[in-house]
Amino acid sequence: MREYLLRRLGLSDSHESTDRMLLRYCDARKAECERQLDEQPDTATAEEGE
Repeated sequence: MREYLLRRLGLSDSHESTDRMLLRYCDARKAECERQLDEQPDTATAEEGE
């Protein structure tokens, strides 16, 4: 798990615990998903305009 997290976070090594790296990774993924959702057109608004 630690090696996977190091690769995904783009680190060669870290003094952080594996738990802390997992939290960082999850926070980054959540932020990415929220960003993608924000970029999608709002389908409810598009349907109201028709």
